[in-house]
Amino acid sequence: SDSTLFYKFSPALIDAIPDKLVDAWIAQGPKLQPKRLLPALFRCVKEQVKVDAAIRFLEHCLVKHEKDQAIHNFLISLYARHRPEKLLDYLLIQGSDRNTICYDVKFALRVCSEKGLDRACVHLYSVSELHEEAITLALKLNVNLAKQYAKLLMQNNFDDRGSSIITDPHELRKKIWLKIARHVVEKEQDIAACMELMTESNGILKIQDLLPFFPEFATIEHFKESLCACLKEHSGKIQELQKEMKEATDVATDIRTDMAKLKNKYTIVRVQDKCGLCADAVMARPFYAFPCRHFFHTDCLEKEIGAFLPNESIEKLASLKRQLLTVQTTAGGAQPNTIGVGSNGDSRTNEQERQIRVKIDDILATECPWCGQLMINSVNKPFYTLAQYGSELKTWDVR
Repeated sequence: SDSTLFYKFSPALIDAIPDKLVDAWIAQGPKLQPKRLLPALFRCVKEQVKVDAAIRFLEHCLVKHEKDQAIHNFLISLYARHRPEKLLDYLLIQGSDRNTICYDVKFALRVCSEKGLDRACVHLYSVSELHEEAITLALKLNVNLAKQYAKLLMQNNFDDRGSSIITDPHELRKKIWLKIARHVVEKEQDIAACMELMTESNGILKIQDLLPFFPEFATIEHFKESLCACLKEHSGKIQELQKEMKEATDVATDIRTDMAKLKNKYTIVRVQDKCGLCADAVMARPFYAFPCRHFFHTDCLEKEIGAFLPNESIEKLASLKRQLLTVQTTAGGAQPNTIGVGSNGDSRTNEQERQIRVKIDDILATECPWCGQLMINSVNKPFYTLAQYGSELKTWDVR
């Protein structure tokens, strides 16, 4: 076929008629695969006529949206050697997203470094997310270029790019601007220009960040306005903190007042009051009384909330009950689940028992099971377990 003949004889024809051969390639259009013409193009690296023809064909491939990386890499090498003024425009058109560019970044960076194309290297460092290297090289070239790069960095959305290198974009941007500020002060000794960076960085740099860079000869006149603005800002923050502290103090006072009132709060338990769970007389066994006037026997309450407690709390409750039984037994025969000191009246034993009961109360009686969060959580709990459901279902069998 014609395409096979082109692939076969192009390496020989490129030496004799480079321009006409390129015209023929372009005329063939999609019939030819540019990648298979690379052996002929590789011969166009020295003679200017051949180089011009090769670049013309490769640029035609770009217009046709050719994505093959080898094509793009070869064009970069030709640009770097013969058309350096075109290389940066090409790189900028390709963009900064490594997921969409068509060339090998490492290859391009190596070629540009060898040829001393620093402006292109700044862009390639940026594409590689080597931002500190990019700003260092940019500062060697031009401070305005470095500031332009830093402003571009502020517009980047690192999350959208899925960067694994950028962990804190704000810290990175601040670090870049600090490098520029240090350069302006130490290399150019321009205090006024350094102060302007606070505005150009869109508030990323503060006066307190720049003060360490200033030499001893700097006078207050250079940054009087910035210091006043900084003091005004800090004054506003201090006032806000004072307001928050006052609010926190008022809340703490209200809590202490409520706690003092709770010490004197009581609930009257009548003889006819019953346990909300088992419906037996509440005074028949040890019980808990909640401010909402719901009463529950201790064992009933433990059984009710046991299904909602985490395993850690269940194990802790069992351990506390064993400790309570041990203390009561040691005290001289006091019965479990009763209030008061042991029969020997040992105050230390009484304190131990009190502390254990407080811990048990923290687990069982933090809130009323009918009025607190527990009732809300129980909405999703089935009325029956699978075993109970089977038994209940049998009672409804009418056969």
